[in-house]
Amino acid sequence: MKTISFSYRLGLSTIYQIIIEVCYAIIKIVMPEVMLVPTEQKWKEIASEFWTCWNFPNCLGAIDGKHVTIQAPPNSGSQYFCYKKTFSIVLLALVDAHYNFIAVDVGSFGDEAFPLKTYLLRPYPGKQLDCNEKRLYNYRLCRARRVVENAFGLLSQKFRIYNRRMQAKPENADVIILTTCVLHNFIKKYDGKLTYVRDNKQTSEDHSTPINLMNISIQGGIATREAFGMRETYKHFFNSPCGSIPWQNNV
Repeated sequence: MKTISFSYRLGLSTIYQIIIEVCYAIIKIVMPEVMLVPTEQKWKEIASEFWTCWNFPNCLGAIDGKHVTIQAPPNSGSQYFCYKKTFSIVLLALVDAHYNFIAVDVGSFGDEAFPLKTYLLRPYPGKQLDCNEKRLYNYRLCRARRVVENAFGLLSQKFRIYNRRMQAKPENADVIILTTCVLHNFIKKYDGKLTYVRDNKQTSEDHSTPINLMNISIQGGIATREAFGMRETYKHFFNSPCGSIPWQNNV
């Protein structure tokens, strides 16, 4: 922001206000175009692409969190202080097979491990890797989950603001981070095209409202028998003739 301030001979507070206003405009106008609530057909397409690209069946997205370093907020104590010994806020994202953000949640300051659920898979812990089948399952799961990490890497490459500590209040940092996610999808969708023409077709409200992970109800953290059974089902599938891939035994 200081660089922009010196370049355009404007006050730093003016630049800050302009950036936040532009971010809100991008979220309002562009987000409904590139981060829609997926329809049933879109979920099926996402699952099909995960199988085609990453050989993982029935997957609706890869989910993970990214710590974004910010300056210490005033009077916040240790609220935003994370295990990396920095102050940060968490970008929680669900990503499709082509590194597009399906849904994001920005602003949390906790980063707890994801529980094993019937709809959410985790790898076998290291102490349970007593057979080759479990190691192959972990490899296949990691291969699909890597998509979200790659998306975070692309995001950091595109926007240099992630390469330094973000000088903004937490509520404004949330807006900036969400804007970069929207622009990431926009660039991937329209990369190479000189013009961007908005579709003037009317869309129903349930298909144009941006999806937010905060709408997901909080679940308990203890894995059930059904969750363990689901992981076992995937393990057997990845080790079967119809679910295996040629090179998995060489990793």
